[in-house]
Amino acid sequence: MEAKRIERYLKNSIAKGRLSSAYLFFAGSSEDKEKAALNFAKAIECEKKDFPCNSCENCLKIESFVHPDVKWLRGEGVVSSLTIDELREIQKEMYFKPYQGKKRVYIFEVERLNEETSNAFLKTLEEPPEYTTLLLIAKSDKEFLPTIVSRCQKIMFSSGKRVLKKEEKEIQERLIAAMNSLSLQNPLGIFAMAEEIINENEIDSSLKLLLSFYRDLLLLKNGADKRFLTNPELTDEELSSSQIMEIIELIINTRAQIHQSANLKLSLEVMLMNILAIKGGYGGTGRRASFRS
Repeated sequence: MEAKRIERYLKNSIAKGRLSSAYLFFAGSSEDKEKAALNFAKAIECEKKDFPCNSCENCLKIESFVHPDVKWLRGEGVVSSLTIDELREIQKEMYFKPYQGKKRVYIFEVERLNEETSNAFLKTLEEPPEYTTLLLIAKSDKEFLPTIVSRCQKIMFSSGKRVLKKEEKEIQERLIAAMNSLSLQNPLGIFAMAEEIINENEIDSSLKLLLSFYRDLLLLKNGADKRFLTNPELTDEELSSSQIMEIIELIINTRAQIHQSANLKLSLEVMLMNILAIKGGYGGTGRRASFRS
């Protein structure tokens, strides 16, 4: 199902009072699922009749990831997961009444749950808290126990290839060019790039574009057909698959940190320095990542 149709369906479910206690968003692009989850949370908590209004206090706080009743939980690592200790801590919160909104909304963006965490999560789904809506975002519904999947309302997203808009493409190319010009010997360039990303007010979007680039680079490095790439004009660079995966993990972890960090600039600076260290200390060492003109 297309993302816009899914959002309409979820909005109608809220309007008719047919909100389920748990949902599973799977397949499709991460961006579509994340956007739908964000808008779904807004629609649940929105203070206006025409929801989500994107202007009330609840909507604005959710958009900024600071709403006390809406928690976005991203697992760590290239293959993200959730530990049993993290889940138990979350479960304690679930049974409290909402602080500001109508419900407590928990969005789990994970790809794997181990056996212990799966059993604990299943217990929550069997006895869902009265004021809580749970949303699980995953690549596939096959990654979880059938008993978990059966207790969620399944929402399957279209698996069509993500196509970057012209302005996104331009931003992505500018980001990659800027990164290729950086050097650990010239930290002023790193500080300036972090500042520029913050000034654009699209930090998460910029990191998503970097993820898209390195995801394609990893596919290309491992022989994938270019028709499966978001950036089919991408040319190879002298990075190993393990280096690319390290960079991807860094960006994923930074995305998780920026929603909780008071010092966004420092988080971005550390990420850029670590990427340079993985690449060998210099932006531009060896053959650089680039796009065909």
